[in-house]
Amino acid sequence: MVSLGKWIVAGSIGGAAGAAVWAMIAYFAHAEVGWIAWGIGAVVGICIRFVSGESQEGLGPGIAAALIAILSVLGGKYAAVSMLVASLDLGAETLVLTDEQMIATLADEIVGELQAKGKKVVFPAGKTLEDASGQADYPPAIWKSAAQRWTALGPAKQKERREEQQKQYAAVMGAVRGALHERAFAESFSLFDALWFFLAAATAFRLGAGNVGSEDDD
Repeated sequence: MVSLGKWIVAGSIGGAAGAAVWAMIAYFAHAEVGWIAWGIGAVVGICIRFVSGESQEGLGPGIAAALIAILSVLGGKYAAVSMLVASLDLGAETLVLTDEQMIATLADEIVGELQAKGKKVVFPAGKTLEDASGQADYPPAIWKSAAQRWTALGPAKQKERREEQQKQYAAVMGAVRGALHERAFAESFSLFDALWFFLAAATAFRLGAGNVGSEDDD
């Protein structure tokens, strides 16, 4: 167990360093460089071999190195995708809502109330509830009623409602970015990845295991 702990620590340090390099190169080059995964396997294997010494050779350190190498490559790929998605301009994560925008949310509520009662709401030509966003997009009577509701709230309630809307917007943006990240990570895998994963694991195993299968000439 002591040896396993040393292998995990040493291999993880090497794997984390390699994964960080891969992620940074992918971020600045906007593309993955597959052979770096092979290098990550080599670094992991060398680190485990270094702490194992000649007295600890064989399947144990070899398997530990291979597993850590695979996890490190996955970690590097995940970090690379995360950095690339984070760099995308999806709009402000926080939104400063104007009074007109807040009144529009109240106008939407009024439209919903009227429709729930079976009343038909006629929007200006070319506008619907889905794309209405300002005073000119709503029926004048509905906008007037919404503006009155906004004024009646008073400064304290207006601030509270504005902050609530801002939180909802931030949550939506976070969900969009999260969904984009999951899709990008899933689509980042290709047939070539199987080759790089195999080479990384095989190289890590061979270096981590040491002189497995060698025979003494004596």
